[in-house]
Amino acid sequence: MSGAGGGGGGPTYSGHVKGFSLDTGYGFIESPEAHASYGKDIIFFKTSVTGYFVKKGDPVTFTITVGQKGPTASQVEMLANPATYLGKVKSFNLQKGWGLIQCEATEKIYGKDVFMLKTALGNAGVGVQPGEMLRFSVQDTERGPSAVDARAVASMGNQCGERSKAAGGGSMPMGGPRQASPPTFAGSAGRLFYGSIKTFNVEKGWGMIACQESQAMYGKDMFVLKTSLEGGHANPGDEVQFTIGFGQKGPQAENVQPAGAAQAAAGMQQARSSQRSSPPTRTLAGTDGQVYSGVIKSYSAEKGWGFIACGETSQLYGKDMFLQRSALEGHAPNQGEEVSFSVKNGLKGPEATNVSFNMSFGDGMVAAVIPTAGFEEIRRVSPY
Repeated sequence: MSGAGGGGGGPTYSGHVKGFSLDTGYGFIESPEAHASYGKDIIFFKTSVTGYFVKKGDPVTFTITVGQKGPTASQVEMLANPATYLGKVKSFNLQKGWGLIQCEATEKIYGKDVFMLKTALGNAGVGVQPGEMLRFSVQDTERGPSAVDARAVASMGNQCGERSKAAGGGSMPMGGPRQASPPTFAGSAGRLFYGSIKTFNVEKGWGMIACQESQAMYGKDMFVLKTSLEGGHANPGDEVQFTIGFGQKGPQAENVQPAGAAQAAAGMQQARSSQRSSPPTRTLAGTDGQVYSGVIKSYSAEKGWGFIACGETSQLYGKDMFLQRSALEGHAPNQGEEVSFSVKNGLKGPEATNVSFNMSFGDGMVAAVIPTAGFEEIRRVSPY
C-alpha cells in the first residue's frame, strides 16, 4: 500500500521506520542502502504517509529527494501486511452497533468510507464518539471494506519513540523539534474506569492497574503513582475506580478510589439527608420505564454489585449505570455481556432494574434471558 508520496525520482530504497511522531510531523527511515549514499538515516514527513498508522519497524520502500535541508524520503510505500490505517470516526450509532471511518488512504483504495461494527473495537466500542481517531486494519466482507482490530489512538504524540542525536542520521527540521502539548486521550476524557491493582511498590511509590477497557485503548496496564491513591498505598487485588490523565510517562491513573466509592458516598449522603427530612421522591430523567442497551463493564459476585456501560444513560447521568445483585435474580454476569435494562431511582442514585441478558445460539438465533423471581424464561426475539 502506498503513502501519499511526493515527486522524488531516482532509485528505490528499502528500509524500515526507525521512529515517527505525529506531533512533530516527521520521522526517520533506517536503510543500509541509503546510509551508504548519504551517511545517515533519511527523514520523512507525515504528508508522505497520510492515512497510515506508522509503527516502529514497519517495512517501507521510498525514493529520495535532495533539497536545502538534505535528503528527504518521498513516494513512501508502506509494506506492512496487513496495513494499519489511521482514520477518524465519521459517524457511529451505538444502538445499531455500527458506524463509518473516514481515512484518506483507504478512500484511495476503496473509493468510500470504511464500515465498522462496534465489535471491531472490543469493549471500547461502547464509548466511541464521532471525531475520535482510530488505528485499524481492513478486511473485505460482504458489506465491503470493514474495519478490524480497531483501537482508539490514545496519543497523537510519539508513536514509536523519539529519535535521539546519538542514534545518528538525518537533521532536525529548521528550529528543532516542536514542543508538543499534552495529548487528549481518545474516549477517556472525564470517564471512570474500573480495574484492580496488579502491582504496587511501596518503596518506589508506583504500581500498575489491570483494566480490560484501558488495556484495549492504550495497549498496556495503567501506570499509577502513590500520590493518586487514597492514603498513598494499595494492595495487589484491590478493586479500584479511576480516571486517566497524561503524565511524563504517558497515560496514567488519577483520582484512584476503591471501586464504587462515589456511589457509596452518594448513598450515605442521601441516607443522612433522609434522616433529617423526608422530601418528596425526586423523579430522575429516563426512569419512565424506557429500555436501554449496554454491556457489563464490571461485576463482583463477592460484593454483589457492578456497572453497566451504556452510551445513552451515560449522557443522561454522566456515569456508568450502577447494578445491584438484587436486580439479577441469581444470575452472575460476566464482563462484556450484552444487557437490556430500565432505570430506577435507588438509594445510591440511578440504578439498573428489569435487567435482561442476550444469548446467542449456534444456529444464529438470538434469545433474551429474562431473570424472574424463581426461574429464567428464555424468549426468542428474532433470527440474526
